[in-house]
Amino acid sequence: MKFLVLSHTHSLLPFAYRLQLEGSEVQPVVAIAAFEAAWRGKMPQSPRDGKGKLSTNWLEALAVKCRDADWTILTDDWRLQHQFSKTIDSSRILGVWREASPETQAGAEGAIRIGGWFNGSNLLAPHLLVVDRGAWPGGMGPAVDSALTLIRVDDPETQGVLDGLTDVQQARLSEEGFRGLVQFDLQFRTATGRPEVSAVVAGWPFLQTHAFLSELEGFSELLTDATSLPVLPKKFVTVITISRAPWPTRKARFRFDTPEIQGLTPEQMGQVFWHDVQVDEEGGRLTSAGLDGLIGVSRGAADTSELARVRSLEVALRLGLPEKQFRPDAGVQVQAALAELEGRFGVLV
Repeated sequence: MKFLVLSHTHSLLPFAYRLQLEGSEVQPVVAIAAFEAAWRGKMPQSPRDGKGKLSTNWLEALAVKCRDADWTILTDDWRLQHQFSKTIDSSRILGVWREASPETQAGAEGAIRIGGWFNGSNLLAPHLLVVDRGAWPGGMGPAVDSALTLIRVDDPETQGVLDGLTDVQQARLSEEGFRGLVQFDLQFRTATGRPEVSAVVAGWPFLQTHAFLSELEGFSELLTDATSLPVLPKKFVTVITISRAPWPTRKARFRFDTPEIQGLTPEQMGQVFWHDVQVDEEGGRLTSAGLDGLIGVSRGAADTSELARVRSLEVALRLGLPEKQFRPDAGVQVQAALAELEGRFGVLV
């Protein structure tokens, strides 16, 4: 299988690497020149003009190549998605829903959200997302998603409830031919007293993508086959951002210090989706790339929420990095959130 991954920053690079590990041929392209330093040593660089913008002629030739060779495209960059859709059938582009893309709205902000894989007509592998908002412990600091726990929904009645809550938004996604990962932000303080969807983020949402792909097998098949059914092997997956300044400012700031990342076993290295890093294969070293400071996202999966949390937290704790930042309280609210859903709305997962 062949994939072109058009990443706005380093946002999709760990997933491009995931496809490579599955044996697919992958060509990554980073839209913003500054972020091309991420994954240096593992990912090739792209032709650019004197202002650092991707070469227009090269992009046009690349689009024709992808069309003629039946490549599948992943992207979270609306402008590149729009450009390539002029040449390639939209069914082979898994991108962002323009109305809910990161470039047009702030995104979801609630602590509890609905997630799933939308195959063009139905929401598959439904799950709940319990999100830790706030960059610092206790939810303090900048209001960003800093950790998240994905909870697979097995109860058929609850799956019906989730479909009912999101049916209007699903219809709109279907009308526009969207296929991919989606999350629906829930608002609980409503006039009716019933939860309502307040926002939609569709097309590789931050942290949800990490959690969803953590244990998923056959990622490439899911992307290329619209009839493929995604399976989440574990009930709970907790993911935690591991960072250093200037994160959570999501712009490249070019720090001159690029310390080595230490302290992890080879197995634990595989439990991180790496972002702002450089690879020295000859020296066997992984270092910071000195960009936005989002070093990686640790992951832990289990059939109990506490074990999933502990497994992800263990990696975050052991990783050696100067000025390391992460939420040590990530995932502690999961059971309270589930109890509230059961007590107030009778929802079981």
